[in-house]
Amino acid sequence: MATAAGQNDNSEQTERKARASKAHADASPPVEEDVDTGAAAAAAETTGDAGSTSGATAGEPPDINELGPDAGAEDGEDPRRVAHELLGQAHAVLAIAADERVLKVWCPAELRDAIRAAHADLAEAIGRAHAEIAGGEHDERLRGNGIGGVHGKVKRWSFRAGLRRLKQAVDTAGGWLQKDRQTQVRALLRFTAGTAKSVVQSVLEGTTVGHALVEGFELIQNGLDLSDAIVASAAPPDNAQV
Repeated sequence: MATAAGQNDNSEQTERKARASKAHADASPPVEEDVDTGAAAAAAETTGDAGSTSGATAGEPPDINELGPDAGAEDGEDPRRVAHELLGQAHAVLAIAADERVLKVWCPAELRDAIRAAHADLAEAIGRAHAEIAGGEHDERLRGNGIGGVHGKVKRWSFRAGLRRLKQAVDTAGGWLQKDRQTQVRALLRFTAGTAKSVVQSVLEGTTVGHALVEGFELIQNGLDLSDAIVASAAPPDNAQV
């Protein structure tokens, strides 16, 4: 009887140990398999699973061909940008020439109404030219005529300098241009109008808007020439006795 009781006790102890061992195993966290995260990421990138890595690599600049013609050129040499700059300066020449203070200095009285009437149309023509250049309609012509090239820098710089001096001469003269300042304004206007005409011929050669603008600058040149002729004809001859 004693032997049977001992065996029963041993059996109960064995069952308790088994239950305790099972409970410990259930409470323990599962063991994770070793994963090479670097290899997994590389595989995802290769197969396109990385999402944003498809196409160009993050931070990589866009294809140069997607940015338009001469996108790789330095901004100062881009033909379209240079053409916009030159046309803007040409527009400034027209605006200064149409200023009433300046108009009286270079334009004979009989031509002033024509100049005033033409100014609005010429300004609109320059606006259309800017739009055409921005749309790439003149790219081939700009390249062919060297707009934005190294050899055009001298013309650009001289045009810019002449326009700046013209504007300063007008602004510092006050409400009325004195005789010495009139001579300076006329000379600078003659130079800038001639340069503007040359610029328009290079940028818009053979176009309707270009032809209209060339005629506008020729009108300024003709007005200056006529004004000079009037002044010369009114002056006494060199051999006249006083």
